[in-house]
Amino acid sequence: MQRQYQSCCMGHTIMDTLIALLAILATAFAVQAPFPHGKIVTYKYHADVKAGIIDPAPFASDFNIECLLQVHHDVTNPNSKNTFYVTLSDMKHGLYNGPMKHYESVSQLLPIDAAKALLNPFLVIYEENGHLEGVKFVEDEPGWSKNVKKGIVSMLQLDLDQMHVQSPIKAHSFISQEATIHGNCEVAYNVQPMDEMQATSGKEFVVTKFYESMNCSHFKYHEFNHVQCHKCQVHERNDMSTSSRRVFVIDNQDNEILIKKLIGHAVINYFPWLAASEAHYLLTNQTLFLEKVVPVSDIQLMGSKHLIVSPIEKVIYDEPKTPYVPEADIDVTGHRHVVKLDELVVKVKKMLDEVAGYLKETHVDKKQIDWKHDQTINRILHVMKYMNVASLNKVFSEIEDIKDAKVEAVRNIFLTIVPHVGTPAACLFTRNVVRTKSVPNWVAVTMLANLPMHVKVPSKELLLQMEELLNLGEFVSPSVREAGIFCFATLIHKTFKKEQTEVVDPLMERYLKHFMDHVRNEPMFHMKMVYMMAMKNVRSKHVLKHLEPIIKGEEVVSEKPHNIRVQAIWILKNINVHRNYIHDVLWPVLSDVSLPSAVRIAAFNVLMHQVNQEPNLGRVMNIYWLMVYEKDEHLYNYYVDTVKGLANSVDPCLMKIREMAKKILKFIRIRNLNQPLSSKIHVDYVDEKYGFGESVMASLVLDNLTGLPYVGSVEHVETVAHKPVTTLGVHWNIDGMSKILKHINHNVLHKVVEAIKNDNVKNVLNRAVKDIPAIKDINVNVILTMNDNVVFILHSDESNSLKLLDKLKEWNKLIAEYLNVINWQTVLYHSHSEMHMVTDLGVPAVLASKVPSLSSLRGSVEYSENKNHLILKSKVKYQQWMHGEYVMSIYNPVVDSWHSIRKTSSVDVTLPCDIAIGYNQDTKSFKVSLARLPVSEFSVVGISFHGKNYVTLTGDQHDLLKKLCSTCRHHEVITTGASLKTYESNFDSKDTGTRFSMILHCDNDTVPVSPVNHWLEVYSDKYKNTIGCSWMKPVMAVHHNIMNNIIAKQEGSCVIVYKSEPSIAYPTSMIDLTGKVSFQDLDHNHEKMVLISSKRIDIRGNMNVKAASTDESVRQWDMNVNIIFSQGHFNNSMKVMITRITPEEKNLKICIEAQKDYPMIGWKVGAWKVNEEKEINSKVTITMGQTKDDKCVRDDMDVTIVVKGEMSEDQKDHIVHDSMHSVCSKQSQNSLFYSKGSIVPKTRECIEEALRHSTLRKYTVNMTLRKVPLYLTSIVNMAQDILRAAYFSHMKYTWNHVEPGNAKIVLEFPYSTSLLNTAVAGPTYSYELVHLPFGDPLWNPWMDNAQFSFLMLNNYVKGGLKFCTVRPRVLVTLDNGIIPYIVRDKWTLLSGDHIDQMYSIFVKSVQDNVLALKVYVGEHELEIMPVNGGMTVTIDNEVIDKTNIEKGVMIPKNSDSYVIRLTKGYEIVTIESQLVPFQIYYLPDSVTIFMGTSLQGQVTGMCGHMDSTHETKIPQIYSVSHL
Repeated sequence: MQRQYQSCCMGHTIMDTLIALLAILATAFAVQAPFPHGKIVTYKYHADVKAGIIDPAPFASDFNIECLLQVHHDVTNPNSKNTFYVTLSDMKHGLYNGPMKHYESVSQLLPIDAAKALLNPFLVIYEENGHLEGVKFVEDEPGWSKNVKKGIVSMLQLDLDQMHVQSPIKAHSFISQEATIHGNCEVAYNVQPMDEMQATSGKEFVVTKFYESMNCSHFKYHEFNHVQCHKCQVHERNDMSTSSRRVFVIDNQDNEILIKKLIGHAVINYFPWLAASEAHYLLTNQTLFLEKVVPVSDIQLMGSKHLIVSPIEKVIYDEPKTPYVPEADIDVTGHRHVVKLDELVVKVKKMLDEVAGYLKETHVDKKQIDWKHDQTINRILHVMKYMNVASLNKVFSEIEDIKDAKVEAVRNIFLTIVPHVGTPAACLFTRNVVRTKSVPNWVAVTMLANLPMHVKVPSKELLLQMEELLNLGEFVSPSVREAGIFCFATLIHKTFKKEQTEVVDPLMERYLKHFMDHVRNEPMFHMKMVYMMAMKNVRSKHVLKHLEPIIKGEEVVSEKPHNIRVQAIWILKNINVHRNYIHDVLWPVLSDVSLPSAVRIAAFNVLMHQVNQEPNLGRVMNIYWLMVYEKDEHLYNYYVDTVKGLANSVDPCLMKIREMAKKILKFIRIRNLNQPLSSKIHVDYVDEKYGFGESVMASLVLDNLTGLPYVGSVEHVETVAHKPVTTLGVHWNIDGMSKILKHINHNVLHKVVEAIKNDNVKNVLNRAVKDIPAIKDINVNVILTMNDNVVFILHSDESNSLKLLDKLKEWNKLIAEYLNVINWQTVLYHSHSEMHMVTDLGVPAVLASKVPSLSSLRGSVEYSENKNHLILKSKVKYQQWMHGEYVMSIYNPVVDSWHSIRKTSSVDVTLPCDIAIGYNQDTKSFKVSLARLPVSEFSVVGISFHGKNYVTLTGDQHDLLKKLCSTCRHHEVITTGASLKTYESNFDSKDTGTRFSMILHCDNDTVPVSPVNHWLEVYSDKYKNTIGCSWMKPVMAVHHNIMNNIIAKQEGSCVIVYKSEPSIAYPTSMIDLTGKVSFQDLDHNHEKMVLISSKRIDIRGNMNVKAASTDESVRQWDMNVNIIFSQGHFNNSMKVMITRITPEEKNLKICIEAQKDYPMIGWKVGAWKVNEEKEINSKVTITMGQTKDDKCVRDDMDVTIVVKGEMSEDQKDHIVHDSMHSVCSKQSQNSLFYSKGSIVPKTRECIEEALRHSTLRKYTVNMTLRKVPLYLTSIVNMAQDILRAAYFSHMKYTWNHVEPGNAKIVLEFPYSTSLLNTAVAGPTYSYELVHLPFGDPLWNPWMDNAQFSFLMLNNYVKGGLKFCTVRPRVLVTLDNGIIPYIVRDKWTLLSGDHIDQMYSIFVKSVQDNVLALKVYVGEHELEIMPVNGGMTVTIDNEVIDKTNIEKGVMIPKNSDSYVIRLTKGYEIVTIESQLVPFQIYYLPDSVTIFMGTSLQGQVTGMCGHMDSTHETKIPQIYSVSHL
């Protein structure tokens, strides 16, 4: 027991000792404030703020503040022992703008004249544990002054509660949460003793603080962007970095500390374009150096202390919330800046006049204008943000009355800038001018389209003020009224988009109910669409409860329910809602096979969009399995195209869904259908260096009946730093397209075909009409979207559409009415964003990007007639300036100025047209006149790209910069001072009197190279998705190169110029171009007509260049081209003679003679299969020389080119294989296709096999180069270099050389592929290019075919041609359906036009397995009746004798155009018409019709309707005994 008692007492003793020790340690560490009590501490404070750049040269715009900072401990405050009274005195400031390293500072300072509020004292209150509690200010302390002082206090705070202040100090670190000027931040502390090498008292230690200000809660206190980005599957890239660092040197004074020195460093860095361009910075350096410490009692406290009566404020930055003036922008300066509205009105008018003056100038030049004039549009926008409605009205009142073209341009520019300002004043001004019809309709629509996207601070109050846009009424035009509704709907979205509550705001609910009531009750379909699209612009999940019944089909609100349903589904695309909701609502729509393709495809689009945003393999597989069994070929093909586009996309934002799509694509079955189907195209590219990309997505939904597109869309998406934005979209729904095309043909183009006259035939066609769905009435709706907001709808019903089309016939009146005077200007911002940030000094900083584009079209178009001479004169000039910048600016409250580092990019485009076009109706010739001199504003064509970096000081109203720095300028170009480097290429053409120039000029150390190299670089970039379209890659490369030029020219401070202008070396007044083209059918020269008739084409052209001084010809070019096609086109020839005529010189003659010979391949009876061995030989001779005679000479050039086309070896192997194992060979063994003399059926498989077999896939080109001018040799070598560079990955060198003076090229298209292999052999080097994407599995224009005509091949391959075959016991429909069918012994409709009744074709069975044929076209009819192994042909009740049948018959006779033409060759009778697109091939036991797909929707009969409904089902049969 005693031992236990002793142990217990000992335990208590140890515990008491530990508690006592901890109390002592706590006392040792306890420091109540960062300043000593009972003392007055005086510091020398210095702040240095820069906006600058380090590379390529150190430049900065800088301001300094220097003063004495005194900290008085308030010993008189009984409630707080840690209250300190702070004063700033002896304040000076400095300014600088120009070359400066980031660590340098301004040396010359001046006492402050303004900003006296900085000298007001303030109180700093700390809690008992040393944490900063807040700040108190004098009464009426301005906000800007408060924030500067909060910045100083924020810099001075220390987390004394976690610091172990002891002697000697022990190194330690910790993380603390602090309330700073940037909000709540995570701050890293590092406490260390002073360096032992320094002579110190031993009680000094160093505290280093570090935090990233951009991670603090209030670093960005306001953000604005006129676009709204989509989700990206990868993290957005951040182009900024921040760092705030404080280094304190502190003296430990026994339970108190004294800050002896403080060095603060804070930087905001901006690295645009993946840091591949220059880096800009905003730097804030603050230092405190201890001057003296004295007791409080030695100095009397200032008597003004009692004025500090304000409540304690947190040290966090006070966000500005009041405007500069009522209705203007938010006052970022905190009431420091004083707005003088009268001066602003004068400034705006002056700048507008300056911009209008630029329109008469040509800015495509090497020399760039200075920043002030280069950024005039942005400067106008900047000044307007300070203006109220009254001041905007004042500007408008002075330009409202149009006195001349310049005033009109000023007005247009002013009105189209206003919507981009984004202030309440801009909104109210726009509302006012729209409702009073003070502006033209197109201006009003443009203003309303841009206005809501640029509103910076939306509010319910502003929304209520703009509510009048919903009810503009009949006073304004319908287009303006609709634009007002769209504008207001987008404003609703802007106002409520940050509200995430499930409960809908009553104001929003009122507007949604208003829209929905109109959707239900509007009598016009068009207005239902308008209000439906208004709900789309709201983009709120609260619209779903209104739309869900329509989407599900539970509620019908229109006589066109499917159209409204498609739009309602589209609205879901951009609403942020849970993916399960989208699935639950739209999956039943997608899987409902009874719905039209357009509705199901709309549901599919939204479901796939949602999967793109939130990739989910399960949802992707659900869609896959649905499509496996899908019967709707339009939907299935659309699905396949969508998956292909995603699988091949290079967009990083689609990375996850791309991986899924690639897997799915491996299992998707491609259905080989020979018909146009609904489709989707997705192409994109990405620049990996700069981190930008573009995508284009286009979709087409085809009408199953007519095959014409009736629903479609095109969307353009831009992506920068993984932030995709849909910039522009066009969506359309056009019903009755076939009626529109028919009206154009009949009433505009006057292509009228008379209807059939035979009543019996008409009765048959009228019976057929009842069994075919009616074609919809014309209803056109075209929707334009900008940044995913609907801004305009073009609507036209049947009556309006036909009236509009009829007006096109009077196009000359339209020119006089609308184009006599053209003066159109508009401003559109491609990029408009701002980020307002807090700096460590407590002054605001702004990172902004502003890229406006000013487009202008001015001039006139005149049309006149002089007897049979038509003249059209055009003097029109299109200009576009895209002068933008991104800028980092920091505010200087001492001077009320902004210090900025800017990067500008300027694109100037000038496209004038000064041309006169004349046409002589008698001679069928034309004349074009182009003016060259004297130089006018219509003389120069060009495009230029400029890039510059600037440091600027703006707002220095009193020109203090000159007082502090006599050599400084307010706008300074950043340059290394190195010698200028220029790449320049100029060419003066005597033949055109024109100078062509290309200039690349750099101010810095960038070494300029040829722009061709840049183009090749982007062309060969692998990050391009062109879905196999070879033509799309160069188009994409051009746009990619333009973007690279804009960025790269910024990077190197370079300019690139492409320009065409009148030549000074060869002064020319006028260029006259005259020409005539004539066509002749030469069949009348032959005894017999054939299917492919003999033709002659003659082309005559002349170019006459006239001297500026004498107006006489100084050079002429004459061109004569003669092309002759023989009958059947077996032997074709061409002769070209080009003559250059120059006074007092010999004439230059260029002669080209070409001959092309096809093999004489005959047809077996009824067979399409061709002979195995075929060759096509061509020979081209090119000569050139100077002579006085009118004949060709060979003095300068003599080249012979021989081309041999033949079958490739693999093609021959495939022909042998196909003869036994192909689908066609199996069909040939079918007894249904057997007929005398032929076992080859006319099915799609057999026709395409014949096309593949008869298309030659190997071409050998042998060139004999006896004489070639050196400049042509250089051009050819350059072209080869470009080709090899563009396809370097496809190239390999070989050793197969040829003799000097020769060259050989072998082109081979591998069988059934889309590739081309090329081998080039020269005397010194040879190479091959393999797997080039220029082939086609069937045929393309690069290939020759030994059997079929070019026009027929082109139409068939492009889907413009379908065929139908009928035999006595089998039918092959237009949908390639092979259906057993016994032809009746009555006249049965094979094919006919049931709409216009232009034609009809009948067959019937006669005798044994023999077919009779009747063809009706208009008022003419043709009958073929087999008789005793021959046939009788009757045309218009006249029997044609056998001799004339063999020669051919044309109705009407001896006419330039024929209604019916009959020819016979190789026992096949061919019937064709120039009025109806069909060809009929007749044999006694088979009839085949090749028919243009333009007839889809109006054909019926045994052949079907071309709508893929008769692949297995026989069409409706219509038969009569007599016709």
